[in-house]
Amino acid sequence: MRSSFQPGFVLTELLIAGLLTTFLMLGIIQMAAGVSRGLLLIESQSATHQGGRFAIDQIRNTAMSAGFDPYPWDSDTQFPALGENTRDGGAGGNDSLVVQLRSDHNCYGNPNSTPGDDGRPAFFLRESTIEVTPAGNLAHTCWFGPDGTSMVRQINRQGLVQHVDSFQVLYAEDTDGDQHANRLVRANGWHDANHIVGLEVGLLVASKQQIGGEASAAIAVLDETITPQADVRLRKTWTSSIPLFSRLR
Repeated sequence: MRSSFQPGFVLTELLIAGLLTTFLMLGIIQMAAGVSRGLLLIESQSATHQGGRFAIDQIRNTAMSAGFDPYPWDSDTQFPALGENTRDGGAGGNDSLVVQLRSDHNCYGNPNSTPGDDGRPAFFLRESTIEVTPAGNLAHTCWFGPDGTSMVRQINRQGLVQHVDSFQVLYAEDTDGDQHANRLVRANGWHDANHIVGLEVGLLVASKQQIGGEASAAIAVLDETITPQADVRLRKTWTSSIPLFSRLR
């Protein structure tokens, strides 16, 4: 008589196959998670780098012409490069940089619509403030007008970069009149604001996404030491030296 037995899998073999499949799926999931985290890290690095670089470039473009006066012979005093609201944020705080110049172009970079005596665009006062908003964004505000009492705000807190942990500014002062800075001071720590010939700017920017890993240790930003929040975000520090061209001879 022919046997009716048919070959197949026993229960033990099915369990082993199930375990192998589970391990394989776990491996695939872990591999996918690793790839995803790697892509997130690359994206965060790129965004943080681009944001910080853009902010530093904008600060440089805004500040390096501070103090320019097309008619310096019309006044016995030097036109101030720094605005009155320039301030030091104190220990752990963010600084506020206010620079000013006389320009025939408004905050948008367009020629002044008001003509001067020669028929060309008149030179008005242009004042720019760089500061960190309560939301943690570095922003630019710009005023333009004939003088300090009649300026119009044309740019209101235009965002430069988000997620700023620290914005610090030091001021290079020339105390002996040789046109070379011989000390760095905080805002209002100078002997004479008209002797400030340059700026040192420091910026600490955090990534938008949390990328995991260990929390950031204390980070130096110019003369400040910042302890970031334990949010495992990627962080990058930017520093830049900015000469005030109107103060160079």
